[in-house]
Amino acid sequence: MLVPRTRSNAAAGRDDAAASSVEPGEPRRATKPSRGAGPPVEAGPPSRRKGRSLIGRGSAPLHWGELVQGPYRTQGGHVTTGAITLPLPTCRVHATFQPDRTNLIRSEPAHCTKARGAVEETLTRCGFKLGGLLKIESDTPGAVGAGRSTADLIAAVRATLDAVHCSLSDGDMMDIVFRHDRASDPLLMIERGKVVLYGTRIGKPLHVFAHRLPPLSCLGFITHPGREVRTEDLLGKEAYTDKDVEAFESVLSTAAVALKRQDSSLLGNAATRSAELNQKRLRTRRFFELVRVAERVGAVGLSISHSGTAASLLFDRYIEALSERYHEGQYLLRDVGCSRVFPFCPDPGGCDDPR
Repeated sequence: MLVPRTRSNAAAGRDDAAASSVEPGEPRRATKPSRGAGPPVEAGPPSRRKGRSLIGRGSAPLHWGELVQGPYRTQGGHVTTGAITLPLPTCRVHATFQPDRTNLIRSEPAHCTKARGAVEETLTRCGFKLGGLLKIESDTPGAVGAGRSTADLIAAVRATLDAVHCSLSDGDMMDIVFRHDRASDPLLMIERGKVVLYGTRIGKPLHVFAHRLPPLSCLGFITHPGREVRTEDLLGKEAYTDKDVEAFESVLSTAAVALKRQDSSLLGNAATRSAELNQKRLRTRRFFELVRVAERVGAVGLSISHSGTAASLLFDRYIEALSERYHEGQYLLRDVGCSRVFPFCPDPGGCDDPR
């Protein structure tokens, strides 16, 4: 079974503009013409204008690795990396932006160079020539495969827009994010409960599925505490073969059927197979021991970050004695050297308490 490879923006829904191939629209401002009407102008901090707040705020969701990821051949014959991410709705990145007249963007932490660039571009698109202080906070670490880089940029852009009372479409925001991140995740789409096969290396959707994730509960963890994996270090090193493309097509077809049937077990099977295929590109520490842990506690599958150390045991949400399985899983995962073991629900609408 092949996954359909195209879907119109109209069918995907207007709220999915971030994942559309349609050219992004022009930004809108309440008090100035949209960009294109002239060059950026000098402007005082928004707080100096009536009704404007001094500090803008924004946030963005995270994910916890991928359910499946691998080489996808487009209709044009181009092979690119496609991924279905595993949402982590309860964890977010938070940002604030306080504009000033310095014309210099600073950030805390200071290493957030990509986010500073995104703020500068956002201000330019909105017609402002300002400086300011960007602050980014999250309890979730970076470089583990949880989408921190993309989330940092989305939160920074949202905080900037809030500070200057400017509006950009999701498509415009994701255009900014991808330009500064080089590889991105469909966080704006999964925030709305969409399931998408996303071209992480091209910043566009490859397919938007008609169904949500089946009922899953997850036990997340870090496979290799202390190890950092940066996505940019993996760019251009995929070296996919025709055999890889064929193997992932089978995995993706299984995932598509699982979504249509709302079959958690089938989706877990696809996730485990995808994780195993990825071992020749980025090895997961003690991978086959983790597979055995999943089997022992009755999980339907094992999901990993294909570019990091985040991973999850996947459970059917309505399996008997889920709490007890969580408890046993936590013990076994720590026994094989994993850390940051925690249960979570991938459904933005929330999950029932485990039985």
